[in-house]
Amino acid sequence: MPRSGNPVFPVINLMLVPFGLFALFVGIAVLAAGEGGEVWWLYVGFLLAGLLMLGGAASNLVRWWRWQRREDAAAAAMAAAARAHAADPAAPLPAPVLAHWTYEPDEWSTYASREVSHRGGEALWMFVGTVALGTAFLGWRDDVGWGTAFFVSLAVGAMIGGGKWLIARSAHQQNVATPRGEVVITPTAVLMNGRYEVLQDHHFRFLGARILEDERPQLLLLTIDWPTRSGRVSDTYRIPVPAGREDEARAVARELVAGYGILNAR
Repeated sequence: MPRSGNPVFPVINLMLVPFGLFALFVGIAVLAAGEGGEVWWLYVGFLLAGLLMLGGAASNLVRWWRWQRREDAAAAAMAAAARAHAADPAAPLPAPVLAHWTYEPDEWSTYASREVSHRGGEALWMFVGTVALGTAFLGWRDDVGWGTAFFVSLAVGAMIGGGKWLIARSAHQQNVATPRGEVVITPTAVLMNGRYEVLQDHHFRFLGARILEDERPQLLLLTIDWPTRSGRVSDTYRIPVPAGREDEARAVARELVAGYGILNAR
């Protein structure tokens, strides 16, 4: 699930390093040998592009390291608050914790099974939708054949849908490894079985909360979005509500929505 300290971010930035080094090497080698000729400006461009890629990667890695340390510290504080509350359940929840829930084994098992099925269905539809829309879009172009359009869309769909499915499987394995799940909710994050999930920070934006009452256990749905190169995308955390804690879940939803000035909690 989304977080600014996600380990995927440094991997993506590290992939820029070889390209930056190559462009930097070409620019320096050609200009130093005086072989640029009339297109010397092209190799200056290589040099500058290499410096920008390397500088950008280094800057992003430093920011990611800071984000990760900040999120790890927040996760540790949330876990400590949960342990303190578990030691004395009658005591008020320590600020800024809004809820601390644990679950019966059968309750958590039911949720884990339904959640992996739901996320797997999302991954399948993302794959099918990408293949269908991508094939239609590319296939109507005069310079792209239908076969090429299909295989390109198939590859992109496999990466998108497959990535979504792998994330779902990883979360499921963590869920089933713990007989009794545990959730801690604060105004800015959720700690779900030890997984830190962002609700609001410099990058992610909280959009709203609602209760899905038709599920058993009921689900508290918390929606966020974040910017990408192709526009804003969103995701929804599906948090199970322990039996008997439904009124508390509604209060959490109202408090989150009121705190962010949003009008879509129910």
